[in-house]
Amino acid sequence: KQWYQRRVRGFLFLSFRKREIKKIRKLEGRMKSIHVLLVFTIGLCFIPSICAQSQKEALLEFYYSFGGNNSFLGWNITDNECNWLGVTCSGNGDIIAFTINSTIGNGLEGNIPDSFGTLVTLQTLIIRQNRLYSFPTSFQNLTELTFVDLSQNLLNGDLPSLGYLTKLVHLNLSTNYFTAFPIELGNLVNLIFLDLSNNALSQPLPSSIGNHVNLQHLSLRDNELWGPIPAEIGNLAQLVHLDLSVNKLDTLSIALQNLTNLRTLFAYSNYFNGSIPSWIGNIVSLQALDLRTNEFFGQFPLSLANLVNLNYLDLNNNDINDTFPGFLSNLTSLHYIDFSGNNLYGSLPPSIGLIANLSHLNLDSNFFTFVPDEIGNLTNLRTLILSN
Repeated sequence: KQWYQRRVRGFLFLSFRKREIKKIRKLEGRMKSIHVLLVFTIGLCFIPSICAQSQKEALLEFYYSFGGNNSFLGWNITDNECNWLGVTCSGNGDIIAFTINSTIGNGLEGNIPDSFGTLVTLQTLIIRQNRLYSFPTSFQNLTELTFVDLSQNLLNGDLPSLGYLTKLVHLNLSTNYFTAFPIELGNLVNLIFLDLSNNALSQPLPSSIGNHVNLQHLSLRDNELWGPIPAEIGNLAQLVHLDLSVNKLDTLSIALQNLTNLRTLFAYSNYFNGSIPSWIGNIVSLQALDLRTNEFFGQFPLSLANLVNLNYLDLNNNDINDTFPGFLSNLTSLHYIDFSGNNLYGSLPPSIGLIANLSHLNLDSNFFTFVPDEIGNLTNLRTLILSN
């Protein structure tokens, strides 16, 4: 009886073991399949030698796409790719930077090949002043990128989807032919520098611009943006430089007064109209204010006297109808004033002589009738224009 019980228990144990072993082997098989899939999905970079080969092949395709030995790159393809012009590698051989700046008349022309998206360790990408027409959708795989400069090329159409590149802190796509913002651009919340100037962006400025709360530099100059500046721009509390010039914008947002770190506000050559808003005087950090060539009229707001850090003030080519603002004598840092092309009238005030650091004064094309002797106190003046 005892012998029989032991045999039964042994049989049950072995049956259990066989069933469990089958399950384990089946699970192992699935895990191997998943492992193989992952290896191929992210570019075979679990295996350093295969990863290195993959990145070299991607660079070679880039090289031959732009003329190979006939290009200015001049890579020795038998050499290690880390020694090639423009390529920087980490200590373990991963490509972390790719920098190509052409000289005039000696640039790359064509499209970046799709395989470029396999350079998944890339952190810095600079291809400036060339003739690139497009870059591939695989660009979104380069999720380690922190610095991108593709300015001064021929890139065109809608801005590509960059929403996956969440580590980006610097993005310069200026001087191209992009026509629209992608919605995903608002995902790049770590951006510090964004330059999309000199493109063909034709739309209202999207409210998602307010997502970039870490931005310090924003330039959208020389596009075809239209409509009002969205209130969400007031979220950019770290912003130091803002350039919205040469667009078709028509309303300054009062939310701009929230930008307490702003030093330069350039919004010239737009369709802003009405009186110059008094809340501009609340941006006391301003050092440069350029609102020329708009449709402002009326009088100077007294709040401009609050801008004690201002050194550059350009309001030329508007329709301001006022006398010269005597309160500017409080702005002792001012060295540049241009009020030309307005409807200013009367005598220049004697207090003009107190703007001791003034080096440029342009009052051309107004209706002033008298210049006081005190203007002679401006011993730093280099340019004085009182014509017309």
